[in-house]
Amino acid sequence: ADHNRQMHLTYFNMISSLIITLETRDPFTQGHTERVTKYAMLIGAAMGLSAEDLNTLRYASEIHDIGKISIPDFILNKPAKLNKLERHMIELHPSKGAQILEPLEFLKQVIPIVRHHHERFDGTGYPDGLKDGKIPLMARILACADSYDAMTSDRPYKEKMSLDEAIREIRKNSGKQFDPAIAALFIKILKKTPVV
Repeated sequence: ADHNRQMHLTYFNMISSLIITLETRDPFTQGHTERVTKYAMLIGAAMGLSAEDLNTLRYASEIHDIGKISIPDFILNKPAKLNKLERHMIELHPSKGAQILEPLEFLKQVIPIVRHHHERFDGTGYPDGLKDGKIPLMARILACADSYDAMTSDRPYKEKMSLDEAIREIRKNSGKQFDPAIAALFIKILKKTPVV
């Protein structure tokens, strides 16, 4: 059992190193993974997830963008709006991430979360167009945390939003992009303890 745990930790650390490598390729996303993990854990704890589920959510948050390793730098760092083909390539990263993790049996519970963290509550997301309760709960949590960090971070093509602007955006997209219950809870968390 100890040997298995050590092996799993070694595999996971290797994946985490890939994520750090990915973030160095794209200076605008440095720290993104760490912040998204923090936000997701705040939401998960407020929802009363079990210690085991929180651990799964933490793993998923830490490696949710692993599929971006397959995206060329010129797309990741493009300082203008993406064209249709570039957008399509970016939208492949959740399914690519799931493929990368597939051989790792100990991460099997994490794979659907990584695959579905860009689904939208109204069914217009990707890669599978899942809707409301069909989207895994932890993927819905991660979607909210990930989007909030994207809104409140500088990117090559946009300036970051303020806390109030991001809260308005989450509220506006509640029931469309975000699970309304998770959005409402996250807004409460942000108002109580701003985590910008």
